Amino acid sequence: MFNSIPAKATILIADDDEINRELLSEILTYEGYTVILAADGEEALDAIHHKSIDLAILDVLMPKKTGSDVYRIVKSQQETRFIPVVLVTGLSRVYARHREAHRPISAVLLAHRFRSRVPTS
Repeated sequence: MFNSIPAKATILIADDDEINRELLSEILTYEGYTVILAADGEEALDAIHHKSIDLAILDVLMPKKTGSDVYRIVKSQQETRFIPVVLVTGLSRVYARHREAHRPISAVLLAHRFRSRVPTS
């Protein structure tokens, strides 16, 4: 699923819950990724359009625009449609969006998949 993400990937984490943002940021930064944080859907879209994002992790329920809204916008635009998007809800349930299908995976499995498929160097 994440095979096309380049080395030293930049990952956007968009979540209105500061604790969730910081926890995911710490995990991914420790693994060697560059992390950009957004507190709502509009900040996420701004980052996607003005920064080089290799992967977007979006909370499903955020203010201003939901993760699902951001997903639809990203996938509908020519310049952003190939950015992989992971939709999350809390940290106990994570949904990877792939070909319009939701597949539940744990946060631990998500971290493992990042390590094995998203190179850090």
